[in-house]
Amino acid sequence: MAWTEEDIQKLLADGEAAEKIVNEYGSVLAITSKMTYGAPRSLLPRPKEEIKQMILTYLFYLHVLNTLDKNTFDFLQTGYASLSSFLDDDDAKIAVAAQGAMNSKDFTRMTSPGVLAALERFTKSTNESTALSEEFYALAAKLGIRF
Repeated sequence: MAWTEEDIQKLLADGEAAEKIVNEYGSVLAITSKMTYGAPRSLLPRPKEEIKQMILTYLFYLHVLNTLDKNTFDFLQTGYASLSSFLDDDDAKIAVAAQGAMNSKDFTRMTSPGVLAALERFTKSTNESTALSEEFYALAAKLGIRF
């Protein structure tokens, strides 16, 4: 593909905008990393689909600039897959309660319906994370990016 000056300027602008959003999302991931059973979706700086698109835009931007390294690739893949752990706020409240129950080691609390529902949601989130990870690798491969 022959790149025009307009193509290059658009790529640079899109890449810089994507970098900003990816960094905002990275800050949220740092805050929510200990929320084992899920985090509130309201903490996300943008809708999930927009973050996914920005991660891919940033991936392509770094690839074209030849500045993409394995650590950054892995970080973007993890971030992409981690979107599955952001739940509707009501589900996230259940997740927080479940985490507290599991940490208490109180069997009665650990087997309550809320905890069991949170564990079911956690399993679904894990499956979604695996699917998102596979999607990321497939899209990266389509862009000619492999590590």
